[in-house]
Amino acid sequence: MELQFNKIGTTEYIVKGENPQLLIMSGTHGDEYQVIASVEKTIGRLWNELSDFLFIPQVSPSAVLAKTRVNENGLDINRNFFDDSSEKEIQNLIKIITPYHFDTAFTFHEDPKRNKFYIYDTGFLNHKTRLNLKKELKLIGIKLYNGVDDPSDPVLGYQAKKGYIRTSTEDIMVAHGSFEDWALSKKIISHVLNPEIPGRADQQIKDEIVEIIFRQIIIPHFAER
Repeated sequence: MELQFNKIGTTEYIVKGENPQLLIMSGTHGDEYQVIASVEKTIGRLWNELSDFLFIPQVSPSAVLAKTRVNENGLDINRNFFDDSSEKEIQNLIKIITPYHFDTAFTFHEDPKRNKFYIYDTGFLNHKTRLNLKKELKLIGIKLYNGVDDPSDPVLGYQAKKGYIRTSTEDIMVAHGSFEDWALSKKIISHVLNPEIPGRADQQIKDEIVEIIFRQIIIPHFAER
């Protein structure tokens, strides 16, 4: 299915249904642009299996255009997400998102330095789902990352264990300027997951990882609601 997007300013989005409980985002950092295509293709293929959702493919369109971590004004959107920001990309996102209240947000990122997978989770995943995810990733040759996310970033530095980083909403809501800080503090979302797709994997593998996340996590959870 070919996706048809709406637009506020330079920010494109698509809404399925009147009361979406699922928020899907990608393109927060422009140097993580390949996962955008993976998410778009997966949504198109699985449209009829997905419950109602809001999808924003490029959180920072100017960063994606430049393929850089920061946008056209030199800002990392995920470190400057505040209500009073004068940044147009942030205000566009706020206008798109605030009419809704979501059960869960999936914000797809890439780790350009890694060829292994890991995921941040505020307590959404149960043990069985994590095992199923690990099994499916192993089948396509993807290993799980063990180690610190990014020691040079003061906001990060979390320790991944077997591809998993468990954070609490209290850990996240420390006003670091991330989208998660903002959305959780506003109670716009209840849970957030950040899959970190291995940036050093080829495009086909990235596509497969994203589809596994949709089939193993997203579709089963929202089918139960």
